[in-house]
Amino acid sequence: MVIKLPVCNGHHVMVIRLPVYNGHHVMVIRLPVCNGHHVMVIRLPVYNGHYVMVIKLPVYYRQHVMVIRLPVYNGHHVMVIRLHVSNGHHVMVIRLPVYNVHHVMVIRQPVYNGHHVMVIRLPVCN
Repeated sequence: MVIKLPVCNGHHVMVIRLPVYNGHHVMVIRLPVCNGHHVMVIRLPVYNGHYVMVIKLPVYYRQHVMVIRLPVYNGHHVMVIRLHVSNGHHVMVIRLPVYNVHHVMVIRQPVYNGHHVMVIRLPVCN
């Protein structure tokens, strides 16, 4: 099913719903923002009513921020954020649940000649 809703100045919100298996659907939503750019939201079913969410946000000329939300256990999620920096390089931020309300944060940032700096933030137990 494809739904195309006019919003303004000839722009449209597009909603695509594709059946995949056992009554589940992939949902794709494309929202116009400005200067021909769009926000894309993709919802992919994985297991037991859980979904992987992918959000693509435009930032400037042909660049975007990508946010991925992956279900892991007991309502917890792994979050991956990919930020464009320069010359095709990206900063990756990964948030991993460990226990209760704590998270491990991993940041991977390019520095030079294909090298990267990785910062890992670990929770401290009380």
